[in-house]
Amino acid sequence: MSKFVIVIPSYNSSSYVEDCLKSVLNCRKIELVDKVLLMDDASKDNTIELAEKTWNYSKIPLVIHKNETNLGQWPNKNKALSLIRPQYDWMLLLHADDLVREDWVDAMLKSIDDADWEPDVIFSECSHIQPDGKISHRVGFTESMNLNIHRASASEEVRSALYRGCYWRISGSAFQLSVFDEVGEFSNKYPYAGDYYWFLRFLSKGKKVAYLPMSLLINRNHESSVAGQAHRSDTDIREFLAILSEYQEYVPKKYVLSNHIKKSVYVLRRIIGDSGRGVFKTFPMHMSTFSFILKNFIQAVSGRKQLD
Repeated sequence: MSKFVIVIPSYNSSSYVEDCLKSVLNCRKIELVDKVLLMDDASKDNTIELAEKTWNYSKIPLVIHKNETNLGQWPNKNKALSLIRPQYDWMLLLHADDLVREDWVDAMLKSIDDADWEPDVIFSECSHIQPDGKISHRVGFTESMNLNIHRASASEEVRSALYRGCYWRISGSAFQLSVFDEVGEFSNKYPYAGDYYWFLRFLSKGKKVAYLPMSLLINRNHESSVAGQAHRSDTDIREFLAILSEYQEYVPKKYVLSNHIKKSVYVLRRIIGDSGRGVFKTFPMHMSTFSFILKNFIQAVSGRKQLD
């Protein structure tokens, strides 16, 4: 019988960890999980105290591991992997600022048991909590995707992910832990897009992903999130183009070049937006991003062998 562990990475999550843990406690079939591991990355607030106070389910232990120093989000996840392998078979990963719906555990475990083929990663649809508290739902996603059917070609899988972007959301996903033996752990090369980078490597190894067309995760959008910080610093643009450059042999050259032009427009929009708000200190950063895009564009134009 498979053993399951929920891993919740956290860092200065005092504003969110209570709601996160309460949503986990509210899940149906939570009793089938063997342990919940809170991986605290040397928080400076009272995240741990709030977590201990919130967790009131004695049948399943909440184990808290606090790093002595801040490792960063991907090394922190890798540290968690070192603590749970090989004694567990599956990891359900949830970021401390997100919430899950009551069907999350039940749906994930059923998918593991009932799948005609054994997936290596399972993810679901998600909703979003905006800073004003409103919940929005992604529209049109399910109609355009059928990820339950694994394509025969690993290169086709990678090519599809490059075209779609990071359609997979790491928070709320279930991982068969043995997959890390072949794919490897998360890389800190891309502090923001490490999930996308890992997922492309995962697909290139011919691993299988299952998609549940139901909203099981509620992602919280806020200014202090990794995504919010990456957006303000242009890290999202830089890392996407750097990853695309690494995998450019999978897609036509015109796609690589058009994405450089598209990202240049994004930067221009950010400059206009910042200027409209009277924020001018970001101008040197945005110009540096323009320089980065131009350099990558020239390298892409110079030519390379394309993958068949």
